[in-house]
Amino acid sequence: MRTVVTGIALFCLIGAPALACPKIPAVGSAIDGLLKQTELRDADQRKVENLEEQIKTLTAAGKEQDARQAEEEAMRVLGFTKKWLKCGAGTFMWMKTEAKTAEPKT
Repeated sequence: MRTVVTGIALFCLIGAPALACPKIPAVGSAIDGLLKQTELRDADQRKVENLEEQIKTLTAAGKEQDARQAEEEAMRVLGFTKKWLKCGAGTFMWMKTEAKTAEPKT
């Protein structure tokens, strides 16, 4: 019985941080929703849309690293930066960096 209780406790201690970690987001998954919510200057809007197309093309070609770099640039234009998490290799979340100067959409 003691072995079973010890095993369960050990599993909980080891497994809990991994369960709390978010999954690595799919490449470009955050951009579309944020693009609809964020007011950008026309030039920035076009840049993000072009980067989004590049991400789709690169992902389809199996070039995930290049797609991630394009995603990072698009998210930077949207006002977000990647925050690395300590809960596993490659885990991160997007954090808002600074307020973007909004321009009314025409």
